[in-house]
Amino acid sequence: MKIYYIIEDNEKQGPFSIEELKTKRVFPKTPVWEKSFDGWKEAGFVPELADILEKEPPEYIPSKKEPIPTAIQKENSDNDLDYSKVEDIAKVNYKYAIIITVVYILLRLFARQFTLSITGIIISTILVVTIWFYFRKYFDGVRDKSTSKWTNLMMGAYGLLALVNLFALSVEWRSTSIMALVEEIIFKDGDSAQELVTAISIIEIGLLVTFALIFITGIRIIIANKNHKFSLKRIAFSAMIFIPISMSVDLIQSIGLNEALIFKEDLDMFSTAIFLLPYYFLLYHFYRAETEDATK
Repeated sequence: MKIYYIIEDNEKQGPFSIEELKTKRVFPKTPVWEKSFDGWKEAGFVPELADILEKEPPEYIPSKKEPIPTAIQKENSDNDLDYSKVEDIAKVNYKYAIIITVVYILLRLFARQFTLSITGIIISTILVVTIWFYFRKYFDGVRDKSTSKWTNLMMGAYGLLALVNLFALSVEWRSTSIMALVEEIIFKDGDSAQELVTAISIIEIGLLVTFALIFITGIRIIIANKNHKFSLKRIAFSAMIFIPISMSVDLIQSIGLNEALIFKEDLDMFSTAIFLLPYYFLLYHFYRAETEDATK
């Protein structure tokens, strides 16, 4: 009867008969020795042990994917993009977002004429782009990269609007109302009328592209709403409705064609307050993200 020795856990074990080896875990690469061998052999090369060998487990290759943070793993187990504490996940200090949003709202309400100037347009654009940047940071934090990228379009829309406004201010407008401008274009020939038509076409195209970016962003946020516990729809719908109207009124007023739109100072203040509805919702969102669970 042949007697075998094996190496197990880096130690020599034995002697064992073949029957006794059946009670051990012997793999094809387990070192085995028997007195007829010249030295230690792998069990897979010993024919008489073929029936007792266990299969080797496949080699484990660690995944190269980045580990998902524990907080996100916990939420993902329930719903792919359901998250709770907005501030904790996004790692954003929303105090700054609150301050910037309040400054923007106050500037629009109480310094409206300034916001229609060249300097005011630049400052307002910087503020509003920063507000949407903070809104986007949550999607970055929870790795909802798709919604994050689409939210960039809103920032792009305001950047494009600023360029359209600055271009409009550079045009020499002889008329002081929309109707007078139309009459000037229709009843006057020559280079000046053609220049006005070209300028208006550029402005119209700029506004159409701007509005398209806003609508696309709003629709994408509405679609993403089902993946997040806190409501995004009110922000999206109000942005799609009021921001384009506000942009159009601002443009007309900034170039002085406001005779038919604004009759009294208090009406101007009232309409501005309504147009700011998306930013009230954003302010409320930032406040809850900073102070409590904004997902309820």
